[in-house]
Amino acid sequence: MRNALFAAGMFAWLGMPGRVEGREASPQAIFRMGIGAGLGSQIQLFDSGLNSALLSGPTLYLPMHLWDRIKIEPDLAYTEHSGSTSWSVPDFRDIRLGLGLFYLLGQDPVRYYIGLRSGLVASWFQDTERETLLAWFAGFAGGGEYFFNPRFSLGIELLLLYIDPDNSHARGYSISTLSQLMARFYF
Repeated sequence: MRNALFAAGMFAWLGMPGRVEGREASPQAIFRMGIGAGLGSQIQLFDSGLNSALLSGPTLYLPMHLWDRIKIEPDLAYTEHSGSTSWSVPDFRDIRLGLGLFYLLGQDPVRYYIGLRSGLVASWFQDTERETLLAWFAGFAGGGEYFFNPRFSLGIELLLLYIDPDNSHARGYSISTLSQLMARFYF
């Protein structure tokens, strides 16, 4: 039993992220935290047949690279739609709070990632009666970022989200695609 635990410990230590060809990676390569901002566009398809294409508002990101291949990224976004367009979308405001979990591919200066984003979105509609809607979302995300130096990157992310309201009088579920251009600063 003792030998099995020792062997398992050795395999775990040898396979730890941050070890490259027997050398320890610098602590900066193992954990990196930053702040980022993004702007993008969104296409949303509702189960009722209503469709919308919008510019999404600003998004704030807090990327945290854990180890060499894992990144978690909380985000906070705001979108507002008002005025008449060719789409029949009511005026509304959205606030989205989410969390992404990603697997990193490639090496600096170009890093790609794939993973999941999930969270909550609160919407305030301003049609004839003021309606508030709380919904959860989950979906797949993928993107990449180019590091101009170890502390600054520009990137793009594409998302495919399923949005499901949690109340019975809501407008129904929707499928949304979102593309974001991002700038991130790392400490």
